[in-house]
Amino acid sequence: MTTVSIVYHSGMGHTKKMAEAVAKGSGDVDGVEVNLIAIDGEDITGGRWKNDDVLMQLDASDGIIFGSPTYMGGTSGQMECFFDATAERWLAQSWRDKVAGGFSVSGGPSGDKFNTLVRFATLAMQQGMIWVGLGMIPNEDGLNRLSFYFGAGGQAMQEPPEEAPHNGKDGFFRSVMSAEVVDGPIIVTHTHNDKANAIAYPLASRLAGQDAAGLGGPTDRYGAIGANGAQHTQNANAGPLLAVGATGYDFDAGNLYNLKADQFIKDHGDVDGEQVAFAILSAVAST
Repeated sequence: MTTVSIVYHSGMGHTKKMAEAVAKGSGDVDGVEVNLIAIDGEDITGGRWKNDDVLMQLDASDGIIFGSPTYMGGTSGQMECFFDATAERWLAQSWRDKVAGGFSVSGGPSGDKFNTLVRFATLAMQQGMIWVGLGMIPNEDGLNRLSFYFGAGGQAMQEPPEEAPHNGKDGFFRSVMSAEVVDGPIIVTHTHNDKANAIAYPLASRLAGQDAAGLGGPTDRYGAIGANGAQHTQNANAGPLLAVGATGYDFDAGNLYNLKADQFIKDHGDVDGEQVAFAILSAVAST
């Protein structure tokens, strides 16, 4: 059994999300056991990190993948404290010939993540490890969209870590919400029963070279609101379109609500039903 350990620090949860994805990918390989290890600030006292259990886990690993957000152009302070604590491993060359890799998240497409990845590789070189880069050409599905090869690079600002990654383009309603153009809640009904939004518009968008509609699911770069709801928008909430008189709507001003309408909307023009009217009136009543 080969053991791969992913050791990371995460400030807001985005690096943790990447670490979990790295762990899943590693664990999907037959014969690989994965350790997911978070660097905890509680293990730092007087600027010194200490956790012998973690170091022993890493000693027993065949590969170590490092992860950190990029803060002010470099590795997080918590991760640096951990690195300092590996000096005894350097002296004994305990990690020699282990495979190493890394990943980082920052707010900008570049965001000086390269500095963080180089820091990881420098540590790996000092430890006598074998550094492995990403080796992935960017593609239209969003894989390696930031064109990092030294390691994996992610981009995140203040949005929740659970928000799905996308191809670097904000959803239309993100700017509407950020600018507070609308006082009350915004509701969006969506369903793949609407074949115009789910198929016809996306095909036309591709032929016209536009990014206006979506074929398939919400990760499609031609995302259609009528099919998938509003994507890549902060304060977006998901729920069902409810029957008239049902309880469950809890609309708040300044938020967006994607209401899945498969039960009530059956085609492109079927948006004038009483359930839609009830949702609109509920939104108005909440303001």
